[in-house]
Amino acid sequence: STSCAPARPRFRRSTVLPPWRREKRLLLRGPIATLGEAMRALRRGTRCRIIVSNALARFALVPFSTAVVGRAAEEALASHVLRGTHGERVDAWRVRVAPARLGEQRLACALDAALLDAIPGAAQAHGVRVSAIEPAWAVGFNAAYRRLPASCWFAVTEPGRLVLGLQIDGEWRQLAAERCGDEPRPALRQALAREA
Repeated sequence: STSCAPARPRFRRSTVLPPWRREKRLLLRGPIATLGEAMRALRRGTRCRIIVSNALARFALVPFSTAVVGRAAEEALASHVLRGTHGERVDAWRVRVAPARLGEQRLACALDAALLDAIPGAAQAHGVRVSAIEPAWAVGFNAAYRRLPASCWFAVTEPGRLVLGLQIDGEWRQLAAERCGDEPRPALRQALAREA
């Protein structure tokens, strides 16, 4: 007769902490001075992830084009799309485009270039290391996307700001960002009714 023993892992416990557990998250909602104050409270050498409020970010859906190849061309197209909504202010922004499958629209985010340039200086002055700078909407989506169905509305709310996106079969089809009051639930209901 043979018996089966339960499989045992090679190591009982991991001795390496995942990076997201070793870093602090700081929310940037206003001027860089407020971020500096938050950094001052951290121990020197701390890694921190800067989460930029959606009130400071601008988003757009960028259509797919076979003529656009490479990161620089994608960012130029995204700047063109954002310029249609925001005008010449786009020239003072830094634009990044999220990857997407071939043939799908891409999500673009623009942040003020002066603000982005000031963050590493503030971090160095306070002895902390910046591991990433991300908009709050992207942080929320990245935390939830594995649990989301392929087709759904996704929203991130914070006091004063609402960002809402519609994904159908994993592709972004609609995106809306708007101001709202300190209680975002009524604004979310109105936005869903309007966009749907």
